[in-house]
Amino acid sequence: MAMAGMIGLASPAGAEDLATRTHALLEGQGAPEGGLPVEAVCVVEPGGSAQGGVPSDVRCILQAVVSLTLEQARHGAFEVALGLGGWEDLAEVRRASLQVPALDAAAAVTAPGDPVTWVLLAPVELDEDHRGVAVAVGLEGADAWGGGLAALADEPLEIPPGAVLTEVPQLLEGARDTPSPQGAASAGARLLRIVPPPTRPGTRLEGSTRFDVLTSSDSVDRVVFLLDGKPQDEDRRPPFAGRLGLAKPAREQTVTAVAYDAQGKTLGTDTLTVNTGGAPFSVTISALIGEPGAGAVEVTAETSVPPGSQLARLAFFFNEVLAEEVKNPGASVTATVPTPSAGPEDYVRVLAELADGSTIDSVRLLAARGTVEEVQVNLQELYVVVTDEAGEPAADLKPEDFEVLLDGQRQTLESVSFAQDVPLHLGLVIDTSGSMEQIMAETKQAAAGFLAEVLGDDDRAFLVAFDTRPMLAQESTGDLMALLGAFGQLQPGGFTATYDSILFSLLQLGDEPGRKALVLLTDGEDYRSRFSPRRAIRDARTAGVPVYIIGLGIGDERRMQRVYKNSDLNDVAAETGGRVFLVSELAQLGGAYAKIERELRSQYLLTFYPPEAPAPGAKPPAIEVKVRREGLEVRTVVGAARR
Repeated sequence: MAMAGMIGLASPAGAEDLATRTHALLEGQGAPEGGLPVEAVCVVEPGGSAQGGVPSDVRCILQAVVSLTLEQARHGAFEVALGLGGWEDLAEVRRASLQVPALDAAAAVTAPGDPVTWVLLAPVELDEDHRGVAVAVGLEGADAWGGGLAALADEPLEIPPGAVLTEVPQLLEGARDTPSPQGAASAGARLLRIVPPPTRPGTRLEGSTRFDVLTSSDSVDRVVFLLDGKPQDEDRRPPFAGRLGLAKPAREQTVTAVAYDAQGKTLGTDTLTVNTGGAPFSVTISALIGEPGAGAVEVTAETSVPPGSQLARLAFFFNEVLAEEVKNPGASVTATVPTPSAGPEDYVRVLAELADGSTIDSVRLLAARGTVEEVQVNLQELYVVVTDEAGEPAADLKPEDFEVLLDGQRQTLESVSFAQDVPLHLGLVIDTSGSMEQIMAETKQAAAGFLAEVLGDDDRAFLVAFDTRPMLAQESTGDLMALLGAFGQLQPGGFTATYDSILFSLLQLGDEPGRKALVLLTDGEDYRSRFSPRRAIRDARTAGVPVYIIGLGIGDERRMQRVYKNSDLNDVAAETGGRVFLVSELAQLGGAYAKIERELRSQYLLTFYPPEAPAPGAKPPAIEVKVRREGLEVRTVVGAARR
């Protein structure tokens, strides 16, 4: 967690050395004692905004308090370096040389042995990607210098009487350093993952298809995409994605993504096989004969059934009016469908149903002069949680209680069911930074109890520990004893790279179907992450994973409430369909886990058919789920519009 602190540094002074040390402060590296004591905060200006056209989310005043001896105060010439660390971009260091003659007068009236306090004030513009501010102060031509990390604060530091103030309009002379790369956190951990395109199970992928990639390393310079071993696309800008030309007709193919750093070194590889297995469940309108305006058309439907399955019926529709139904049909069936109108919005639809109740559609529009357009229809699945005013899951809702809107238009629900029978893949993410040392034993016990309660026979889980970097403590498994045994590896130490741990954990969830969730426990604000909260939200929504967060404030409830009230962790949970639980006593920790367990077991699964698939590259439609009963709140795991 980033806090205002006093860090003494003793090293030869100089512009380049000072910039290097400032960058080291941003990286959280320790420093020897014995330099200039510096304490720093960034005081946020209420309602502050960018000036002079500089884009910014936060405007603040850097306040650096420097304690000097008489000899140092009389030196009069100082150098200041200000480091602004980004989440994903390179760190920037700004430098300025200052002459402070007023310190001589202060030193003249100071008793020998008493310190001279010098306060530096400088405006700082922080954009939405800032992750830290560090300041370093040195005596020009001398060895002594010091620095500190500046926390964002609402109130300035207390200044002793007689302190000398220096206001600097702007620290200039920008220079950039390259941060050290973030390597693999642990053996067996995934650093790269291909996100399968959203399609209904059994649907085959053909033609130009986009594949998105998630990464947990900020050192990725480019991602190369290969199809059956041959390079087809390359992306050099995050979020990384490639467009591949899959075979027509569809057949089994292998998609590979390879991530490289700027020097060409391979950082990670992931492979996804598409269109696997035997015949998929599909129905296609292969022929449409006749003029719709003449009153009827002949529709031929071709079906493909997975091995071991049986086709129960085919239903032919004009718009949503049933024209003909065929029980136990063959692979190819032709039916006559009346077409009393032939407008541009009229269509024919064929519904295929298996003996187990699974269904799939094929639709064709009846356009002017006999032209026909085929529409791909995929079943959309939404996992939602509904809670009452006390925050408890509502488990007695019926299909008529739900309403789904797509870009504001009401959709017809195909099914509403409990999701508890769908296997759960869970990631348990534990903060093991140094501040957790006193409560590590209780934390392990509560988390282990949660796993024992939540995991069913078909469920799996993995364990990630994080401090300065995330570590895969236990790979995904359904073996509860293996998971519990992994808690013995957790040892506190280091900083708190919260957002890095979220991205890292998303990669470990893999591509398997079913419900997924992350449950993260931490005792403070993020410090040392290279990735931003916006990136964590984007990747979690892309992967369809809710993030639940337990915030610990043991022994300091006020600080806990203040931290999480303004924290980005609230946004991460809200935007992914998760929830934040604040815990001020260790005795409450088990209760927080129990509430998450009840929510995961009380999800509803809603399904509907969108009217059409979005065009390639187009913004996906906004999905909103409402509940008609009063006093209930609904949260959608992914894709819901925030109203």
